[in-house]
Amino acid sequence: RLKSDSAAVSKVVEVATCRNLRRGRQSFITALGFVAASDYASRLAQFLGDPDVEGQVVGTLLKMKVAGFAGQVRPLTNSKQTWIRRLAERYLERYPPDVV
Repeated sequence: RLKSDSAAVSKVVEVATCRNLRRGRQSFITALGFVAASDYASRLAQFLGDPDVEGQVVGTLLKMKVAGFAGQVRPLTNSKQTWIRRLAERYLERYPPDVV
């Protein structure tokens, strides 16, 4: 029921985007992994280069079913961590970058 409460979702996003919390943000980012929270995808995508939470962000973007971040996700296909690399590859398969 809280997924439809925009105030609650907004507070979760506020905590998830607080850089001072470092790894403490992981569970908050993961909690945003539902389609109704896709309005906040661009705020989360800022953290694709943050080694503390980059894997959680890719996983959440996949769960949100949000396209448009392939350029930012692509560098994660070279991650040292296999689970992050696989999530990044899955994102790029599902939402390929626009070829110009």
